[in-house]
Amino acid sequence: DQRVTYKHTTQTPAQLSLGAKRNWLADNASGEIVVVFDDDDFYGSNYVSFMVNEMKRTGASLIRAKTWLMSHFNPAGSDLAYHMVTPAGAPTGWGFAFVFKKSIMTSCRYADLNRIEEDPLAACVSTNPAMKMLSIDFDTPNKKPLMLKFESHTPNTESI
Repeated sequence: DQRVTYKHTTQTPAQLSLGAKRNWLADNASGEIVVVFDDDDFYGSNYVSFMVNEMKRTGASLIRAKTWLMSHFNPAGSDLAYHMVTPAGAPTGWGFAFVFKKSIMTSCRYADLNRIEEDPLAACVSTNPAMKMLSIDFDTPNKKPLMLKFESHTPNTESI
């Protein structure tokens, strides 16, 4: 797919935080919408089209997952799956499920951190009167195929 490009930096991964990488990649995106994927997550085949259509339908500047199916990797070969909901104390959601208009990056940025780097970006969007943040609950019958599965493994940014 010619719409997908590979970007290379001369800085080593250790020299850039996850937030700095996300900012750099969003800044270099050529499209109008940025879809964030993490290497240890699984997304439904219609995840992108659903999120982009919801963004367009609602006029949201940023859309995020509020709930998803979470499963921790077990080296013995069995998974323990359970339902996770965004806690009331974490209104900004989860960075692995952000879809946003590239234009928000002129005002809102990821923090230069390796964890919870998405909080300042989401907080900026949610407090900006010209922007709208939308949370999607994937725990409804018509959205079951879109549920995300998080595989916790070591090492990844979850273990930093």
